Amino acid sequence: MTDLFATTALVQAKLDSIAAAVQRFATKAGLSCPTGCGACCHSPEVEAMPVELLPMANHILASGVNVETSGLTCPMFRPDAQNKMLGRCGAYQFRPSICRIFPYGFSRDKNGGFRWRQCSKMENPAASINAAIQDVLAGNGVSYEVARHSPQDLAPNMAETMPINAALSQAVNALGLRQAVFEEKPGVS
Repeated sequence: MTDLFATTALVQAKLDSIAAAVQRFATKAGLSCPTGCGACCHSPEVEAMPVELLPMANHILASGVNVETSGLTCPMFRPDAQNKMLGRCGAYQFRPSICRIFPYGFSRDKNGGFRWRQCSKMENPAASINAAIQDVLAGNGVSYEVARHSPQDLAPNMAETMPINAALSQAVNALGLRQAVFEEKPGVS
């Protein structure tokens, strides 16, 4: 049987690697998300795989946080006191690949070329975006296809793409069941 807690650590390492590549691109391009934006966090269309949410599920179980995954807003979103549409991630360190790469990633268009997915909430990119795009074309950037599928080989049975709240629910249930059956503690193999 797969040791999900060990797999969780491997997934976290892959997500951290993706984040480092994204940060290099964002820095070179002069891009950043608006402070406290949270627009993606309110979208039920954001998708993830349960495998990439294992680190977040482990964090939830280890901290005893009670999360509600049946709503449209990401359960880890922490709204600003003055404006509930603004806020931050309550589990930023454990966020899945889509939260790390959008809007800094590229996808391939139908002709095989790269297309940058610019978020409508970001200001127009600086001129330095062109140098960063050249890095992507040279194979030094972050592609959605690579980043999104990077963790799936670690737990293929948890690699189905679905709405993020459903994926988080499955990851929490999988780790919680393993914890209950094998009396393992989150974060411990």
